Amino acid sequence: MAQRMTTQMAADLLREVIASQDRAVAVAESVAQDARAEFVRRSEGTLSLADLRRMGHPFARRRPMPALADRATINDQGGGFKDAWEVDPVVVTGERISVKVVNRHPHAQWMHGTTRMVRRPIVAAVRLWALPILRQRLREMRESATRLP
Repeated sequence: MAQRMTTQMAADLLREVIASQDRAVAVAESVAQDARAEFVRRSEGTLSLADLRRMGHPFARRRPMPALADRATINDQGGGFKDAWEVDPVVVTGERISVKVVNRHPHAQWMHGTTRMVRRPIVAAVRLWALPILRQRLREMRESATRLP
């Protein structure tokens, strides 16, 4: 025979669901802050415009000389790009939790490439960097939840 859920049991279950969601939101915020730091780190490349010119424009779409291996590093030209990385607020929609790290600098649009410059995959690189961290923190969150009294 199925046990009926009392009002108290439903309230306890709801409290646990809310607490679990709060923990997941905290994990998302934490990983997003770490990802922002990685975006900043990857935006601190040391090649100046003169260096890039001497190298033969390695990010050019046509005949880059030489093509640089790490297109996901953005060279800091002092224009504020690296300081424009921001973490948007966490959004909870049903069971989905999402958070974005965005660059609000006007030059950020050029990461997607132009008619003269190749696409710069900094977002994909940071996503790959952050995924194992997210998985580990979610695993730790689940393990700590099972140890609660």
